[in-house]
Amino acid sequence: MKLIKTKFMRNIYFIKIIVFIYIIFSYFFCLPIPHFSRSSPDITGIIRNKPNTPMKIYINIDYREINCNNFDNFSEIKPNGEFNIPPVKNFQIFVMLIGDPIMQYELCLDTLKGRKRILYRFYTGYGPWKSNLECDFNNINLSTLKENDEIIDLCIVK
Repeated sequence: MKLIKTKFMRNIYFIKIIVFIYIIFSYFFCLPIPHFSRSSPDITGIIRNKPNTPMKIYINIDYREINCNNFDNFSEIKPNGEFNIPPVKNFQIFVMLIGDPIMQYELCLDTLKGRKRILYRFYTGYGPWKSNLECDFNNINLSTLKENDEIIDLCIVK
């Protein structure tokens, strides 16, 4: 009987510690619940009137530095101009109880003058699960681009 009581008491003690930890963390408006969070939507799209060279499209979700040289995922653009970039997911230890998450990403495209930013999106909240883009090279003259130029007007989010 004493063995059963001590085992039961250990379990109760362990549960009390866990509840205490959750109360402390919830005081700071976060709970230790490890999970994967989405940092970008599933992006599909088409690039019309693209040059006949093989191209790649990149996604960067770095909150500290928006830079086309860093990227988290990429997709090769098919000869017909279609591409699909799966969502980027990050591992997080805590769930915030107050405040909205931030979703920020940029899309970059390889050109002869280097990698250029073609789209930038910033959402407060959970943002869309899927994005469909339509990009057109008709209005862009790639030969006149300079080193640090951006071609932001290339894509429309549908």
